[in-house]
Amino acid sequence: MTIFQLFDLVITGYVDDITILLASSSYELNCEALAQVYRRLTRFTSLHGTEFSADKTQVIHLCQSRKAPPIVNVMPNVSGFPTEAKDDAIKVLGLHLDYQLKWNVHIAHVNPRVRQKMYQMRRVCGSTWGPDVLKLRHQYITSVRPIFAYACALWYVVRRTKGTRCKWSLCQALVNKLETEQSQCLKQFFGAYQRVSGDILCKEFFVEKLCVFLAGCAMKHRVTNIDTPEGQALLRTWLFVANRRGLTAEVMEAHPLNVAYREAKALVWMVADDELQLRIRADPKLAKNPALQWLRRKQLIRDVVKKMSHFKSQDLWQKFFIRYLSQAAAFNEICPVVQGIWGQHNLRI
Repeated sequence: MTIFQLFDLVITGYVDDITILLASSSYELNCEALAQVYRRLTRFTSLHGTEFSADKTQVIHLCQSRKAPPIVNVMPNVSGFPTEAKDDAIKVLGLHLDYQLKWNVHIAHVNPRVRQKMYQMRRVCGSTWGPDVLKLRHQYITSVRPIFAYACALWYVVRRTKGTRCKWSLCQALVNKLETEQSQCLKQFFGAYQRVSGDILCKEFFVEKLCVFLAGCAMKHRVTNIDTPEGQALLRTWLFVANRRGLTAEVMEAHPLNVAYREAKALVWMVADDELQLRIRADPKLAKNPALQWLRRKQLIRDVVKKMSHFKSQDLWQKFFIRYLSQAAAFNEICPVVQGIWGQHNLRI
């Protein structure tokens, strides 16, 4: 049977959104197996009063080529399926996946959504009118910044510890695009001049740079997911596939799932767990209450990530200050805005 010739077959679903991933030695074999899987699924769902809309199905062929998308004319032989595959990317639960599993297409869709939201915010505030600074900051943090962070636990993978470069990680050019977009948002919210640096705006209004904020959001999700049944199943599946495919130690070292969860465990989980064990020994009531332990662990994880983000923001501001002294201090040696350190005290007006 064609299905047994596949290297991998993974089916995931959320509500009515079903994703099927197949890997084999050829595109033709993939299409033939996908047709068989689809027929089996429709046969099963028809017995339970559910139908699939074949016309809504999207197909994309993935490859390892770094030059151009694969030109493949074969498609699954299923009535109602599209006549040709997507040549750029498909959308899965709001996340755009391209044929190389890079994130250029996703970032290209995120920035316009942010700009659309900022256009709507023009009715709320302007450079000389609107709510006070604290309310504007709250408005940005609660309504605009979450657009950047959607599903960042999946696509924002940047190695924080020393080691080989993680495969499929977010390149610095895309991070810079996100940072530039946030700087434009802050300039619109707070009425700053276009030549003002984004680092200065982040420091003055106590808004983390996006590289810090996204790393913190992704880290919290991974750490929280480590001891859940879903997280354990994810790791077991990855180890099973890695062992079956015979991946080398170098390949496993650079795999994003391995890098992301190992760093989350080493940098956050271990620290939070050590602190939780100390509190359990100091409080007998906590030792007898698993639900309370779970709440305490979540709070400790948030505290550890918040502290890491604060130290990272301090370090980035210090690097900017040193760079400013070497490049721009000759034009304005006593510029007040670059004085001081990173912290919430900068919000005091």
